[in-house]
Amino acid sequence: MLTDVRDVFLTSHTSGFDTVLYVRRCDCDTGVEVGCNDDADGTTASVLSLPSLAPGRYNVFLDAAGAAQAVRTGSTPTSPHRERPATAAGDRCT
Repeated sequence: MLTDVRDVFLTSHTSGFDTVLYVRRCDCDTGVEVGCNDDADGTTASVLSLPSLAPGRYNVFLDAAGAAQAVRTGSTPTSPHRERPATAAGDRCT
């Protein structure tokens, strides 16, 4: 839960398998998707940068593109608000 505007950066670079990373606001099934990434930086890892994310509750999803895999995750909301970073390649998921 974010209590103020934050820049959030998520990555799956150390996962070792093909991932898709996405974030939805509040509800898992009907929540508005605020970001998605598949295959960033010329790899099968996912990177998602969400600058100026509004206060509220969010769900982070890390999916395996193939068979089920064990997943380790981490996230870092930054403070204070900084200039927007460049958007990662692959931000359009299908």
